[in-house]
Amino acid sequence: MKKRKINSKFLRLCESFGIEKLDEILKGGIPERSVVLVEGSPGIGKDVLAYHFIYSGLKERDSCAFVSAGVTVENLKGEFAAYGFDLDQIKDIDKLLVWIDASSVSSGSNVVRCDISELYTISSAIKKFLSENRGKSMRLVFSILSPILMSNDSREVYNFLLDLKKELIEYSVTSIFLIEEGMHDPQTFVAIEQLCDGVINMRAYKKEFDIQTMLRIKKMRTVAIPLHLFQYKVSTKGLAII
Repeated sequence: MKKRKINSKFLRLCESFGIEKLDEILKGGIPERSVVLVEGSPGIGKDVLAYHFIYSGLKERDSCAFVSAGVTVENLKGEFAAYGFDLDQIKDIDKLLVWIDASSVSSGSNVVRCDISELYTISSAIKKFLSENRGKSMRLVFSILSPILMSNDSREVYNFLLDLKKELIEYSVTSIFLIEEGMHDPQTFVAIEQLCDGVINMRAYKKEFDIQTMLRIKKMRTVAIPLHLFQYKVSTKGLAII
């Protein structure tokens, strides 16, 4: 049976990001069984936030899946390591972490390959992960939302996401979806925001001769969030709210 994780400070069922100040803002972390959209321009730090989420889960011995495209597993491991997350230090990492590769550029015992232009193959790969880990605490990062919108009809993608969300909730998975801001038509973008339980926006602002990166929680189910911008920085130690 899955062990229910209650944050002892906030007395909530949630999944920690592993970023102290962000978890405090979220009253302990992402509500359990939520689908949270992280939006922002390329290079703003969305991936780093996702690395924190997966690494925090692995340390909790959660079963995790990372859905990607266009990058090899070895390169992804290097990306994790570049921000201070050494996956090789996690005991039984190949049993805890599944890489779902939607561009079929990687192989291995813990790699599931699928096709980004065939949504049913992505669905099948995720369902395989879910069924094999039924009853366990699970986390999933879906980093290919923008690529699948570029490769498929937007209505088909929306229906795919509706079905995927139902599956994730049924299996009590807490998930993060990444999307590129400014890349899709406003109607599709807002529809996806509405579909998700939470939305985190990451954006850069120019201040005199400096660029400041800010994070805003646009919404989060069951959590009262202040309308506030939180400055953050990304370094070799990951992402930190400052």
